[in-house]
Amino acid sequence: MGGVERRVSATEARVRLGELLDGVTARRDVVFVERAGKEVAVVVSVEEWKAACAGRSDKWARANAMLAEYHERLRADGTLDRLKDVDWTEVIRAGRAERDQQLRDALR
Repeated sequence: MGGVERRVSATEARVRLGELLDGVTARRDVVFVERAGKEVAVVVSVEEWKAACAGRSDKWARANAMLAEYHERLRADGTLDRLKDVDWTEVIRAGRAERDQQLRDALR
């Protein structure tokens, strides 16, 4: 971000939208729009928005790559084959029963 940060009311933003957009595009200003003293929106340049979105996309891409790598390791060592025959409903039921018993014991 190269410009200045500004705070304006929603009414001021409506009246001076053209001027605010000029600042956002020419100087890379960031404009926080407030309603009743609370920030409700931010006006930024398209470039700033795309850069922010790219950062989020990169994080998801890295997370997805990590999951794919982990899945491949589980497949390669046979773990996925061993897990496909597990009765997950029973595992969850047993886990809940154990948790419930622990809670009952703790309340005594």
